[in-house]
Amino acid sequence: MKEIDTLSFLCLLANNIDRKQIVEKIKRKLKPKYNKVRDDYFYIGKDKKYSFWFSEEFCCFIITLQHSLTVGKTDSEIIEETTKAVTKYFKLEPKQIEIQKLSRIDYKNDYKIKNEEERRIIEFILDIAVDKFGKNYIKKIEKKDGFYKVKYMSERSGYIEIIFYDKESEMVKKAKRNEITLAEAKEYENIFRTEIRIKNKRLNYEKYKNGISKDIVNYYNIIMAKMYFDYYINKILGSERFYRIDIAMRIIQKENTLKKSMKKKLCDLLKLICEKGFTKARESYKNKKTFNTHVKRIKSLGINILTFAIQIKGIKVEVESIDNFGQMKDSKS
Repeated sequence: MKEIDTLSFLCLLANNIDRKQIVEKIKRKLKPKYNKVRDDYFYIGKDKKYSFWFSEEFCCFIITLQHSLTVGKTDSEIIEETTKAVTKYFKLEPKQIEIQKLSRIDYKNDYKIKNEEERRIIEFILDIAVDKFGKNYIKKIEKKDGFYKVKYMSERSGYIEIIFYDKESEMVKKAKRNEITLAEAKEYENIFRTEIRIKNKRLNYEKYKNGISKDIVNYYNIIMAKMYFDYYINKILGSERFYRIDIAMRIIQKENTLKKSMKKKLCDLLKLICEKGFTKARESYKNKKTFNTHVKRIKSLGINILTFAIQIKGIKVEVESIDNFGQMKDSKS
């Protein structure tokens, strides 16, 4: 399934009748690492495209799969292949370990950037996007050595992260560190990625609140992936097409169903968001109901409230609009 980036299986061994034997075999293959915070050890290791993490205290064993291990595979094929690989590496019997429950799954959407102008537009839009949504999700922007990343992360770690980043730059860096080949990095040329990382605490929430078990079969599908994207990406980027500010204002001015005074208010709001960002624009409104009403009117015209400037970084923008790069399109697994 191409919409999956990374996934991790969680194996709890505390009630396993072969626990002692399994734990010893796992520890024998992994390297101990000291945890200063907890004053104890955990164990890590890797075998080809599988990564392992183990806590003896909690008898918790986590298996993380690289993206290539899931491409074109069904959930049952992934379980079968992972079971074979893990039992062979740790010299276990298939019946000794159950690989089915998730501890994390990352959904992704890759957008092909057409040129450097579009790259600048995408960064501009994310810069002015909402700084915080919900009670806990706060935006952090990273711009370093040509790498651009925006992360929305809850103060309650272990739930959900929403990340927008330049995948090409990330892979080029990995190639320079000899972690991948230049040919592998080339596969991600001009790719801008959006990820929603569903972590263990959120999976537990879904299990106890909504009765959705952590089995891979419940999450390894486009329906679940799109549900999360529609919910979270709409809160950040909306669902409409992105327009250059002058084009968006022109559409509003041509709208016959709006009064002249309302057209001015909507255009003023778009300019304010474009110049100050969504959060500061919202905060400048004393009446939040008025702000929300104006936002809805703009969206009803098919205009995204996040527009981009006529000039970005001192360079005139020629393109009039771009697709919503964060939206996951309907597709088959």
